[in-house]
Amino acid sequence: MNRRGPTQTPVNYGNNTLSISDRIGDGRYVILSYAQNNAVPGSYQVASFRAESFQKSNLTHPDLTSVTEMELLSQGSSMTTWNGKITLNFNAILHVSTSNDPNSNDHELISPANLNNPNYVHTPSGDISFSGVSQRGFTLEIKDLPMGRSISFDPMFFRSSSGDPAPERLTVAFKRDAEGPYVEVTWGDKGAAHYQQWTDLCRPLEEPESRVALLERNITLGGSPTSTSGYTLKLDNTNNAANITKVSLNPEPDHTITRTYSWSVSPENVVTISDGFVEPPTITAVGIGTATVTLTVRLANGETATQRIQVTVEGTLDVKFSNTTAGTTITPNPTGTDSAVAVEWDLANSGQTASTTLEAVLGTNLSKTQVTWTITGNSATFAGNQKPFTGDATKMPVLTIINGTEFTIKVEAGTGAAKIEKTITVSIKNFGTLPNIPIPPSP
Repeated sequence: MNRRGPTQTPVNYGNNTLSISDRIGDGRYVILSYAQNNAVPGSYQVASFRAESFQKSNLTHPDLTSVTEMELLSQGSSMTTWNGKITLNFNAILHVSTSNDPNSNDHELISPANLNNPNYVHTPSGDISFSGVSQRGFTLEIKDLPMGRSISFDPMFFRSSSGDPAPERLTVAFKRDAEGPYVEVTWGDKGAAHYQQWTDLCRPLEEPESRVALLERNITLGGSPTSTSGYTLKLDNTNNAANITKVSLNPEPDHTITRTYSWSVSPENVVTISDGFVEPPTITAVGIGTATVTLTVRLANGETATQRIQVTVEGTLDVKFSNTTAGTTITPNPTGTDSAVAVEWDLANSGQTASTTLEAVLGTNLSKTQVTWTITGNSATFAGNQKPFTGDATKMPVLTIINGTEFTIKVEAGTGAAKIEKTITVSIKNFGTLPNIPIPPSP
């Protein structure tokens, strides 16, 4: 026996219809099933239906397509750390791997939690977070990140909705050049098909003032502590030392922060630094020339401050002849401090060549001065045929006459703006003449 089923109360859902092509969210669809008995009049009022959501698969891996500057870089809690925010935008719905094995197809839609997967994401020290996560990208926010560090996402981490992995590495680097700090984002390897790079991002409008090292001293320093070259200092063989009595920082950090001091000098043949390069040192002149003394102050919180002193050591130059071949004379000896002088070397009818030792007389405590001797002409040579002869002031070349033609000696002592030059013109007298020796009568 056939029985009629229970009577259903019709429900009016109005005109909220869903077309097959309508999309519910990015890449998601709804499949609607509808059943109606057309043999029964008015059966549409008791028709049944079912709806199921469906995710459209993407067989092409996602690519990074743009980077948005959300916040410019700003100073962190110390002078060496930075804050900033960028948004990374992709061309497809973004999934990430949830497996330790990059060859696994386990994946899920991105979220703040699964973006920070230590198996694929490598972050330096600092506060790093993922915010503003959407289906097609996320915002990377950093706080107190040291400049020079980078954040990287390994290949195979980012996936399509079907699990297809992106072979590109994503790197977010925090860099500095002459214009200041900036962010650089790189997707993939240079030369690869999907390689992209965005640079010069998030530069601050003005770089915050860094700490400056200020020097107190027992003699006057010129220059400016805030200039690129720093202080200036002049020494000579009379005032040949300066004591740096104190180093301070501006702005001054908390007094509880430990600081260390290191000093360097270049070149090392102009001045020396005493006291094992600690605070406070003594700068002492050892040679004529110019040198740069550099101080680096390091704080325990990672900050550094530098200062420079451009040192000029002045002196005088005289040339002295010694150990001259017996029976010959050079006048005048010494030559004096004029930049150009003339001397005469009288061989006194010796009938032979002669030699002499040249000495640069520079004053007290300047023996490290670099001295270069150059001969013009073919009448003389240095022992060992060294042309030119170079060494510090303690190295004295031996000059030998080889014919009777006039020649010049050029002497250069020191380096840079303090260098002294001297030219000596040497004329030869009685070269190759034999003395008059009486001839005894024949027996």
